[in-house]
Amino acid sequence: MLTKKEIFSGICSALRKHETFKNFKCIKSRTELIRFNKSSGKRKKLSFHFYRTVENVDSEHLSIRVGLQAGVRFDVLFKWNEKYFSGELKLYKDNPSIFNKLSLDSTREDGRVYFNIDGSDYDSKLVIIENAVIKNAPPYFAKYDNLELLYEQLIAPISTQGIACIPMRNFGGLWILQYLTLTKIINPSKFTEIEQVLFRHLENLYQKNEPNAQELYPIYDKALEELKSTSFNPARLA
Repeated sequence: MLTKKEIFSGICSALRKHETFKNFKCIKSRTELIRFNKSSGKRKKLSFHFYRTVENVDSEHLSIRVGLQAGVRFDVLFKWNEKYFSGELKLYKDNPSIFNKLSLDSTREDGRVYFNIDGSDYDSKLVIIENAVIKNAPPYFAKYDNLELLYEQLIAPISTQGIACIPMRNFGGLWILQYLTLTKIINPSKFTEIEQVLFRHLENLYQKNEPNAQELYPIYDKALEELKSTSFNPARLA
C-alpha cells in the first residue's frame, strides 16, 4: 500500500535533480522542501499536503490526494515582534510572509494529484507533480523575491483598495505589525497612511470580538511605539 512517505520521498528525489531545487532541504517529518538564506533571513518553502480520500464521488477505490502550498518568509518582518506572540514561539518562527496554493495538475479544477492507493500509477503521477512544480514554483518565488516586490504585492494596493485587498483581513493579529514593518522599511512616507487604515481595521475586528484582535489591541500602542523606534540593518534586507 502506497504511503505519503513514499510519495514525498519520490517528490524530493525528482525535484532535487533540477538546478532550481538542488539546494532545498527536504524535511520529511513535515513534508516540506525549504531553502533558507541565512545572510538575508529569507526562506522559500514548498509544503505538500496528503489526504487519504476518493478521487471522485463515483470512485470505489481509495486514493492519496496531494496538494501544494508555496510560501516566502522574511525574518526581519517577524523578529522584533516575536515577544508579542502569545502562542508557541516555534509556530510563529515558521509563519510565512506570504503563502498561496499552487496547482499540481492543470487538468483538474482543484489542482491536486490523486495517487492510486495500490501505487499502480506512482511513476506517472510523480512526473505530473515534478513538471508542475518546475513550471509553477520559480515564477511564484520570483514574484516575492525581495522586500520591495513583497511591498508592491501586499502593501501598495491598500492605498487604492483599502482592506479588501488584504488576504488576512478577516483576522486580527501580528500580521498587522508585519505589514507596518514592511512599510517602514520600503516606503516610510506611507507609514502613517497605512497605519491608520490597519488600526481602524483592528478596532473594527476588536469590537466584533475577533480572538486575534482581542490579543493585539491592548498592546498595539506599545508595539507601535517600539516599531517606530526600531532601526533595521540594510545589510539584512537584500
